[in-house]
Amino acid sequence: MISFLTPWCAGTYEGAPQQWTNDAGDVHVFLSLLNGIHTLAWEGTTDFREWLVDFTALQVPAHDHPELGPVHLGFLSNVTSVLMPIVKYLDSIGWPPFDNTGHSKGGECLIFHGLLKGIGHAPRRTVVFESPRVGGPKMRDYLAQDDIAQTRTYNSSGPDLVTEVPFDHDEWVDMREPMILDVPDSYGIPQKHKIPAVIEALSK
Repeated sequence: MISFLTPWCAGTYEGAPQQWTNDAGDVHVFLSLLNGIHTLAWEGTTDFREWLVDFTALQVPAHDHPELGPVHLGFLSNVTSVLMPIVKYLDSIGWPPFDNTGHSKGGECLIFHGLLKGIGHAPRRTVVFESPRVGGPKMRDYLAQDDIAQTRTYNSSGPDLVTEVPFDHDEWVDMREPMILDVPDSYGIPQKHKIPAVIEALSK
């Protein structure tokens, strides 16, 4: 499983063409073919404004979705802003099996997975790297039978902080028990969150 994740982490959106974004420019989805499988990659945080979405850790704006339950309102808004163009594209190519991934803020791809499942076209699998928590127990239960994986880097200073927010762990939960990735103790909070640290840990 670990070796399988390495090319996902390294090759999904770095160097791939950006396929979908919204008018505000705060969501970026890339399209790649990995081993012949269409793969959607949701980009991580790229500027301070997006970090504010990531780190809304105390007063978290939520939307009570009928199937997913409470989900992060900022992430849901990002996903719905590009949802229809992605759906139209996948429909135009006959809904082949496709994969779904994201890093950091790109954990909003978990909400995308849930919305696509609701219309009968869930991704084949979804992998999120160093994602904050985007939903609650109802969403976790709704996705319980789906192929989903998460990572969390860790060293003697503790886990990647992004993977710990929001901090109310009764209301906001991981969709899967994260795979713990050991990184050097010299890595501070920003470094152990970034893709190079994840790739390094996956490659051990």
